[in-house]
Amino acid sequence: MPIIDHIKNLFENAKGKDEFEFISTLINYRGMGDAKGTSNLYEWFDAISEYEVLYNGAQTQEKKTRIGLLLYSAFFESSDLYNILGSLARIQLGYKASSYLFFKHERSNRWLGIGEKFSMVQELLMDSGNNDIQKFFENIFVVELRNSFIHSFILLHFTRGIYYY
Repeated sequence: MPIIDHIKNLFENAKGKDEFEFISTLINYRGMGDAKGTSNLYEWFDAISEYEVLYNGAQTQEKKTRIGLLLYSAFFESSDLYNILGSLARIQLGYKASSYLFFKHERSNRWLGIGEKFSMVQELLMDSGNNDIQKFFENIFVVELRNSFIHSFILLHFTRGIYYY
């Protein structure tokens, strides 16, 4: 069965288990304010079409590879992706969803890293019987590749003065 069917099953099973928690997960409510300002999903989906334009306009294979790695890194950077998958798996297990599923590290006051979020989601996916989704992500997520590219990309652009804070 294709991975998209397994993901559809995850959504359907969570909805069947607790429709209120399912809807809460989908709207990703985090309090008062504009949803576009409290979630990175809007930017994430908007950027996909821009990456596609960049990729299709690239003149060399080297540029296409760089844009592909940027897209790969951006895909795995989305905390909301992990929140949605993790919350849907939690709903299937009979627990409540959370828009702050992976907030801070339990032993310190620092944000969790992508590798830590990824591991937590993998556990939830396996515990909820979504092993095929867990295997899919395990097979395509290479933390060293993601970290190497995104960190060098940020450093390169930061030193060139492209990032303005």
